[in-house]
Amino acid sequence: MAYTTHLRSASDSFNRPADTNNYADNDLVANSTTAGSVTPLEFAIGTGDGRGIEIVGATLQKSGTAVTGATFEMYLFEQEPTTAVGDNVAFTSASFTTSGFLGIIVFPAMSAFSDDARATKYGESIPVYLSGSSTLYGLIVTAAAYTDEASGETFTAEI
Repeated sequence: MAYTTHLRSASDSFNRPADTNNYADNDLVANSTTAGSVTPLEFAIGTGDGRGIEIVGATLQKSGTAVTGATFEMYLFEQEPTTAVGDNVAFTSASFTTSGFLGIIVFPAMSAFSDDARATKYGESIPVYLSGSSTLYGLIVTAAAYTDEASGETFTAEI
């Protein structure tokens, strides 16, 4: 059997609420402060049901340029997760459904640029077998106390 390799990327973004409240370590960063109303990031992989993929890198970007505590993790899911918390609330194992949980990408501390801030993670691959979907979902969580300086900041993730 022959295997083909295709290099693809998928990205999605969201705007966090219009406030500048600081985040504690392990807080959810999301589009809504209302539990159950959070829309996760969606990555259209497009491989079809029952196919395997390998995630070989990821980038997280935010529209603000301040990077104090700007260290994040992205929780990946094969099925759309439901969250029991909203933006800027402690995110624990009881905060989300575990159906379809795949793993966590830990980003290094963000670097500031003149127009945004970003972090890129390479060097570890994540094999994923898509048993029921061709879409992956992501939730962003702080990995340190994050000082938010930009109201309504846009977060964009690419895998």
